Amino acid sequence: MTLMKKILKFIKNAIKVSNLMYVLIGVNIGILIIIKFDVIVSYFNLQEKVALSMLKVFLGFEIISGVLISLLLLQNSIKIMKRFFEIRLTYRVLVGFIIGILFGIFLRFNPDFFDVVGIRVQSFKVLGKIFIDLIKMTITPLIFASITCSIIGGDKDAKTGSMATKSIATFLIMTVISVSIGIFVTNIVKPGKMISVNPAEIIEVNKSEIAHIAQSGGKMNSFIDFVMDIIPSNVFKAFYQGNFLQVIFFAVIFGIAIKMSGQMESQVARAIKQLNEVMFKVTDLVMNFAPFGIFGFTSWIVGSQDISLIKSLGVVAGIVYGSILFMVYVLYSGFLAFVLKLNPVTFYRKISHIQLTGYLLASSSAMLGTSLKVAQERLGVSKEKALFIIPLGATVNMNGSALNLGVSVIFISQIFGVNFSGMDYGYIIALCTLGAVGTAPIPGASIFLLSGILSALNLPIEAIALVIAIDRILDMARTFGNITGDILSAVIVDRFSGTLDKKTYDKAS
Repeated sequence: MTLMKKILKFIKNAIKVSNLMYVLIGVNIGILIIIKFDVIVSYFNLQEKVALSMLKVFLGFEIISGVLISLLLLQNSIKIMKRFFEIRLTYRVLVGFIIGILFGIFLRFNPDFFDVVGIRVQSFKVLGKIFIDLIKMTITPLIFASITCSIIGGDKDAKTGSMATKSIATFLIMTVISVSIGIFVTNIVKPGKMISVNPAEIIEVNKSEIAHIAQSGGKMNSFIDFVMDIIPSNVFKAFYQGNFLQVIFFAVIFGIAIKMSGQMESQVARAIKQLNEVMFKVTDLVMNFAPFGIFGFTSWIVGSQDISLIKSLGVVAGIVYGSILFMVYVLYSGFLAFVLKLNPVTFYRKISHIQLTGYLLASSSAMLGTSLKVAQERLGVSKEKALFIIPLGATVNMNGSALNLGVSVIFISQIFGVNFSGMDYGYIIALCTLGAVGTAPIPGASIFLLSGILSALNLPIEAIALVIAIDRILDMARTFGNITGDILSAVIVDRFSGTLDKKTYDKAS
């Protein structure tokens, strides 16, 4: 069944429910009659007994109609929801996004509409937060199980080491290039000289949020501290706090230990493999809530954010979007075509739904399960490479986030009139690259890192207020870049290793 037929069927079922309005009108008339009982009695000069008999009839009608309407609404709602969940996830999320925009516009002009039930515009953010919490719930065990399974499934220890080295090298090169692009374009356009709002006013309005972010972001650690922080002192604490780098480190050690002990078919190894399969199913279940999460977030943003500030910062958003699109569709396409000898059109056609859904959700972790499936089943990436590289990339390969950090730093420095030398730019690239590694693959994580980078460069941390207003918009773009980079990295490493199934890659489906 085509998408258009499914949508038409969905609309048809929705119309069936709307026909119940005729019944509702009848019920409302009955309620009006009961409310105006004394008026009717006096107008028709009815006797009290006759009037009471009529009242009983109306009450009976109300009860029967109420039960009937409830049952019909329930039946049709279930049918509509079943039809809705048959539509591809990408289109469901898109529907949630569009309805969220329309509903947000309505709330912007009618902010007190739901006051009677105690609901404000900010209340809709809860739906988005629930979705993010569900993603957080699944991502840690999924990353652990996927990476452990990849190592257990490898043929040789040297092969695992080579795969890890190639993966990290690919991630770092892609991230450095992306930061450099962002910094170069920002220096050319100079958006910091174009801002039409008073930075001091923005900082004052966002004081409480700045304090929270600054406290959470802290300062950038040295490289030695960064390396030391990867090693968990308490494995359970790493899982509890969602420290992805520590979880990955333990997964690698755990997988190597199972392999060295020759227990690849032991109960523990089988349990890890089963956990991996179960977590894929859990992720699929959680993703069913995605349309409602994106609806909540979008309604809240459109209904409450300062539009004038967003317009003023539109140039920054344009730089981030333009740079990421150039990186994804020009640089990546060239690399696929001329270095890997693969058709870039095939690559983008097969991952387009992942890009769109990830963009709307602004969460690369939400698409981790889907990315793994597409990489193996449609792009021909070997299972071993996919299970290792994509989960690792979701934590380490944040090229979109790194580009965004570079743009934000240069933008803020231009506002405050700070100029950098050639060596300074090298330091900024290193900070943004290092900062992006280990960023939680959930919405809004990069804004916390920005405070640490600003502190390391002796720029005012309060300046993060200048990008808070458009961070959600930027988050969608950097997620788009992150997801594309993760899948491409798996293709690159697998192609150079000679294990990519080119027949599967070239298939039309």
